[in-house]
Amino acid sequence: MKIRQTSLLLPYSKNLEILLQNRKKLKKKTSGDFGFFGGHLKEKENPYPALKREIKEELGINIQNLKIKFFKEFKFKLKKEILNQFVFLCKIPVSKLKKIKAKKGKETITNFQEVFKLDLSKTDKKILKNIKEYLMR
Repeated sequence: MKIRQTSLLLPYSKNLEILLQNRKKLKKKTSGDFGFFGGHLKEKENPYPALKREIKEELGINIQNLKIKFFKEFKFKLKKEILNQFVFLCKIPVSKLKKIKAKKGKETITNFQEVFKLDLSKTDKKILKNIKEYLMR
């Protein structure tokens, strides 16, 4: 069975506002109109360098200037593949969160009360539920 690996970033504020990617108008779209910023690991690439590359591509941000924290690795067995997702968190001031502009897709700021009303993939919903529990402790 094929293994696909991705690195994902969830920027959030102390008020627990979160930044997601609106993928409605992207040509190459995965399931769900909304999701995390990030993407696939290249062959022999580690999760953090992949995240760094993807965030530079999608948001134009050098994450070395941010406090990025590895949250958790999620493994999902899908119909045709195993999906390993390395999830990173980044707490930033809400004023900076609102200034972030996506280069791919569109940025969407929401919160944990509203996020589950959005069209998300099943895997993203599971990850966001874990993050919500962690941040609201």
